[in-house]
Amino acid sequence: MLSSKLKYSYRTITIHLISCVAFLFLPLISSPRASFFDSFTFGPPEIRGMFNSFLLILFFYFHYLVLLPKLLYKKKYVLWFIVVLISFAIITFLPRLIFSDSFHPKPIPTIEMHGQFKPDFPKPHHEMPNGGKENFFRMFLIQESVLKFLFVILLSFFMKTNQFWKESREEKRKAELMFLKSQVNPHFLFNTLNGIYALSIEKSEETTKSIIKLSELMRYVINEIDKDGVLLTDEVNYLKNYIDLQQLRFGETVKINFQVSDFNLETSISPLLFINFVENAFKHGIDVSKVSEIDIQLKTVGNDLFFSVKNQKSTQDNDSDSLQKGLENVIRRLELEYPQSHELNIINTENDYCIELTMKDIV
Repeated sequence: MLSSKLKYSYRTITIHLISCVAFLFLPLISSPRASFFDSFTFGPPEIRGMFNSFLLILFFYFHYLVLLPKLLYKKKYVLWFIVVLISFAIITFLPRLIFSDSFHPKPIPTIEMHGQFKPDFPKPHHEMPNGGKENFFRMFLIQESVLKFLFVILLSFFMKTNQFWKESREEKRKAELMFLKSQVNPHFLFNTLNGIYALSIEKSEETTKSIIKLSELMRYVINEIDKDGVLLTDEVNYLKNYIDLQQLRFGETVKINFQVSDFNLETSISPLLFINFVENAFKHGIDVSKVSEIDIQLKTVGNDLFFSVKNQKSTQDNDSDSLQKGLENVIRRLELEYPQSHELNIINTENDYCIELTMKDIV
């Protein structure tokens, strides 16, 4: 499946190509000699118009990509004005210098009258059906060129402003996202160190294994947290290491059922997206007075990815504020990274707590 960024790039390129082709052939459509009911005349005026449109297209991208960021936005107003003025002169007069303004006359047809051939002289110019229209276009040639040129400048202004707005919004989104991701690291580290500390007090043989598991987890967090996406395979391995570490900590007091179905090995996902749900299950679903159960499932349904975590509620847990804060964190991340392409259901019953996350068109 194509990523959203790649789809956006293809869509943008397609729109630009279609717009350029349409603008390039606009002089042919608007030519006073164009007719749906008569033969179409193609000559120097049409060629000149298309060449003028071609120069305007070049100027649009030159103004959009070079003049605006390099001159105008750096307050080099005089230089920007001079370059724009020179460009206007070139676009307006170069096509007329290269292509002659004269029309190629059509051969004079003859008609037969009483057995004799007499020339069918063309009507005076003021009597030609399209003569008034041609005079109108010639009369307002400069005005038309000015309007087209101003339109191109304003369009480039609008698109560049829109681009800056999108980039500003994207930078704000990334900053907020990095803040949310950074909250995962200390929270996870604090909980895990507490578990290892408990093992060390008991002088458990599992302390060394726990430290090794922790180092693997922290290496993954440090290396991957800044990335936009990681392989789903790596994320699954990270979850498995975390679950193994918690299993060492709680031993026989917790029964963990982690089911992972086959999926595309190249599937990419935002790093550390699932860990908050799993952490909450261990933090709020473990009751040391009995055997607690945690069910974790990851599978693909068509092109969708389905992830669920279900745990029993602990009678000893009263830290609902911590649970709510963690959920708000991951919910906000989903809104930023997967807008309108995910569905999160939270099922909160008297004895059980379950989250179901569906990520659409990700596989």
